[in-house]
Amino acid sequence: MDVFFVFSDSPQDVSKLRVELERCLKVRDLGLALECLGMRLKWDAGGGVVSLDQALYCLKVLEKFGMSECLPISIPMDPGLQLKRAEACSRDYPYQSLIGSLMCLCVATRPDLSCVVSYLSQFNN
Repeated sequence: MDVFFVFSDSPQDVSKLRVELERCLKVRDLGLALECLGMRLKWDAGGGVVSLDQALYCLKVLEKFGMSECLPISIPMDPGLQLKRAEACSRDYPYQSLIGSLMCLCVATRPDLSCVVSYLSQFNN
């Protein structure tokens, strides 16, 4: 099953597209999208604005990596922080999985984290 979204300010154009698609495909309207790929969609029909956030995904990531009780800060990393590779490291902590989860945030809704995640990903191996 393939899923796609149609965004338009013209209900007539949406109807025309649907008719054309139904000629070739089995089409099912699932209604207004509220969530997709871990992103929550918020609709402001009056203002014609759609916003995305990953707040629920962030909470799941924090829980998965045992950081549910951490306190929020205003910047993603201390500007003077210098990290070094450990000579020996524990394979018990899923560091690569954490970096992958953070990259998912960067790509979708949090490009402000990209520099920090890129820096941290240097320590993946």
